[in-house]
Amino acid sequence: MSTTPVHESPLRLSSILGWGLALAALTSCEFWILGPASWIYGYGGMLETIPYHLGLLHSGSVWSFWTPFVACGADRLAAWGNADPFNVEPLLLALLPVWAANGLHAFLQRWFAFVFTTLMARDVLKLPSRWSLGAGTAHLAFSYYTFGAMFTSPLLPAIIWGLYQAAESRRPLLRAAGLGLLASPFTSFVHGVPYLLIGAAGWFLLVTPRLTRRFAAVFAVFALVFILCESPQLVALLLQAGGSSRTQYSAEDSVSFSLSGLFYLQPEFDLFNQDPRLKAFGTWAPLAFAATMLSGLLWRRSEPAAGAGLRVTAYYGLLSLRFLWLSLRGTAAILLPWVSGIYMGRFFSVAYPTLAAVLAVTALQRLADLRWPPVGRRISAGVLVAFTGLVLLWPKASLWRDLMVDSPGSGMLHHPQYQALRESGPGPFRVASILDLPPAYAYANGLESVDGWGNLYSGRYRQLWLRVLDPLFAALPANKEIFAPEGRRPQDGYIYLGTSLLNSGLGVLPGEDTATALKTGFDLDRRFRLNLLSLLNVRYVLAEHPLRGVGLTLQEQQVQPPPAICRDYATGKINFPHRAWTTPSGGFDFAAWWDDTKQGYRRKLQSPGIFIYENMPSLDRFRCVEQLRILPTTAATLDALAVMPVEEMRLSALATASDPGIAGLPRTFLSAGVGVTNRSSDRVGLKVDGRGDRLLVTSMVHNRYWVARVDGKARPPLIVNHAFMGVRLHEGESNVELSYEPPYRLFLP
Repeated sequence: MSTTPVHESPLRLSSILGWGLALAALTSCEFWILGPASWIYGYGGMLETIPYHLGLLHSGSVWSFWTPFVACGADRLAAWGNADPFNVEPLLLALLPVWAANGLHAFLQRWFAFVFTTLMARDVLKLPSRWSLGAGTAHLAFSYYTFGAMFTSPLLPAIIWGLYQAAESRRPLLRAAGLGLLASPFTSFVHGVPYLLIGAAGWFLLVTPRLTRRFAAVFAVFALVFILCESPQLVALLLQAGGSSRTQYSAEDSVSFSLSGLFYLQPEFDLFNQDPRLKAFGTWAPLAFAATMLSGLLWRRSEPAAGAGLRVTAYYGLLSLRFLWLSLRGTAAILLPWVSGIYMGRFFSVAYPTLAAVLAVTALQRLADLRWPPVGRRISAGVLVAFTGLVLLWPKASLWRDLMVDSPGSGMLHHPQYQALRESGPGPFRVASILDLPPAYAYANGLESVDGWGNLYSGRYRQLWLRVLDPLFAALPANKEIFAPEGRRPQDGYIYLGTSLLNSGLGVLPGEDTATALKTGFDLDRRFRLNLLSLLNVRYVLAEHPLRGVGLTLQEQQVQPPPAICRDYATGKINFPHRAWTTPSGGFDFAAWWDDTKQGYRRKLQSPGIFIYENMPSLDRFRCVEQLRILPTTAATLDALAVMPVEEMRLSALATASDPGIAGLPRTFLSAGVGVTNRSSDRVGLKVDGRGDRLLVTSMVHNRYWVARVDGKARPPLIVNHAFMGVRLHEGESNVELSYEPPYRLFLP
């Protein structure tokens, strides 16, 4: 017996849009109330995507082929999630202040989720009006997506609804092609292909079967157009993956005989996971709703909604089978080894919000459809309201400290000291940042950095970077478990100089007194190989706290002594100091809460001062050396570089005998001056003085798609100093142009 009213008025599109605007505005109101002091979550946003896009805008690299920052540069489109220029995120950041772009992004994510989940529930699942609205609201309640996630998860119900509408239209193939074209700017290749395609295909095979030739043609046209729109990034990934950092990773996870080892259960909501109660709720609530649907089999009910709910339950279970997806990945990795670094849990996590929302409403509708007295039906509806209200409002309270107080604001993304440093000279230079100061702030302000967060970058550069961190690993082995654990993949794509200066076990060295170091400087010589930073053209080292090291000279410092604040390297949250918001009797301490909130508000509006140290031994990015030492293996080359004095690096270069073009090179060359005639992200013009044989050495990361033209004649660059480019010049040659020319360059203007 269905509870659907006989004369229920249809749910109009205008009502759906209106409800969506109201609920999205309500759930994102803090952005517009707090303005520039509103929160920007660190992981996925403030420490990754937003700085990356700002760096591209500053350097004029949005439509280039190469990024000049992060790991001395990387392929423009091979950065996976945040590299796609064909999406709405760089447009928002180009047109709006950072806080407004972040707030509008969050608003649109919520609105998008509500509208299309409601439409899908109404038109595809044929749910009654109030339950369709409930499905949209339930999905909106899970929409704590970060900047960088774009509209990927909300896009799944949009695709399902759009394909359903296309198949019912007069011009199904044309509408399917249009849907594929429209869907592309709202996600990126790394999220969209194949996750969204498989998610939608599974829905139409298992949940609302559409097994007709007409629908198959509609889906095929949509998939083809969608893949073509994402193909520039697909091509870049395929071209770069073989020599990238990913080839050095072990598989990201494995099967174990436990609940979490066999199944994906936890949603990929980093915000939710900061609260153990929300994490548990996000994990177990869908399972409770699924159990409700399965228990309905005992009553042998046959309503359409019950059938759809059971099919959603089955699909949810299929996507959560970790061992299935890892087995598929293992098979694919036989032919493509870099596939072992792909996170297979995204098949589950991308579809999770849509499936969890549908599970919630169909399970509660199932309970309401039972022959209960009217009060029982009201209780069922009340449970749905309580469920959505809890997920909508509870994070605002439980994550208040994380978001409203501790999270970094946008002040560091437009910092006057960074901007002044960017305009200093002469010659191109790079910077490095010492955590707790995230390197993302440097490239967000237009500086070229050797560090940062990178998903896909040169594997040779990663090997060299780990040598930079060797002293830290020896002194504090816990850091190696983050960057290069034995037999396991690193925690993430971190190219960081450590993880902290203040965190015990990760940042404080044995025998180091933190209070003294905050006055006299933290010893960098015991932490990193500064000679390798000089090799990387690092002219300035930046930090929140004072430093000391051979060759470092203080250029600019904070007016006020820096506060001893330790931030988490992954999220930017404050680890300490923290004070409790409870009174000795266990009550809520409103005064402490208000004081901390005010301080957090001020921090977000301010651009706190930083320490700037000039690294005096820094090597020029382009120089000619007098000697070339050829070593038998890459390990020997890395070992020699690790202990090589900077002055020797200035005059000599190392090469590995097995690298292309090295055999037969002379060991001595003539010195010569090098001038930069023009420079952009993916093209550099150089004028080399002198006569005779010369060896031009750069600190630009080698990539097989860089082309060197000497007096107009193309020649492949050499690999020197393990990871960088070199060019040999003969008598009479002086003009060198380096240009990055990947095959996908035809895709960009």
